[in-house]
Amino acid sequence: MYEHRRSPLLPVRLYYIRLARHAVLAAAVVLVSLGAGMAGYAYFERLGWIDAFLNSAMLLGGMGPVDA
Repeated sequence: MYEHRRSPLLPVRLYYIRLARHAVLAAAVVLVSLGAGMAGYAYFERLGWIDAFLNSAMLLGGMGPVDA
């Protein structure tokens, strides 16, 4: 997937396409994780969707749950 250190670098256009593809994949992983966390908080803790979003976002950000 990536160039060997002795091979020539990727053209700039293809590099930006690769960069965009990686950004989309990273955003998808974060959104799926956020959605799973929200669903878990809504189902198990019986929180509203706004509170479930807040707690999930805080956990993903490394801050810890708000409603501890």
